[in-house]
Amino acid sequence: MSSGMQTKGLAAQLRAGLFHAKEGVTSAELQATAAPECSRSQITRALNAMRGTGLVSRTPDAGGTRWRLTPATRIKVAKTMTSAAENSARRTTPTVIPSHTVPAHAVVALSPAQKKANESARISQEIAEFEANGGCIEVLGNTPIRRAADYRQSMSGIAQV
Repeated sequence: MSSGMQTKGLAAQLRAGLFHAKEGVTSAELQATAAPECSRSQITRALNAMRGTGLVSRTPDAGGTRWRLTPATRIKVAKTMTSAAENSARRTTPTVIPSHTVPAHAVVALSPAQKKANESARISQEIAEFEANGGCIEVLGNTPIRRAADYRQSMSGIAQV
């Protein structure tokens, strides 16, 4: 078993059901309360596996076999449930700060689209300033590239321009 206790799955459901039943429960009662979607044989197999690892104990009773958490497991489950409740209580929605209240020296994370838009605006501004100061922009690379004429094209006059 790992150092942490799983919080999902059949074993976790059974542990929670056994934790709330202090005097123990039968597998039928556990099926009805903790894992109604599972068959009785699945629950019994899971309980027997948990018994093999020392998580639960069983005692024969007139009404059937009663399953209980071992004291060590009960303490672990209590800690797990407490820490899960504390974590969910701590987990709140992040506070949104309006942009006009962010100080000028604060670093603000930008999305890639925002970065691209800022860069595009900066380049447009530089081009406008350059042209306003009398600069001339020459666009290179728009001339279509002609392939070298092969023998037939040169003989038929297609290559002459």
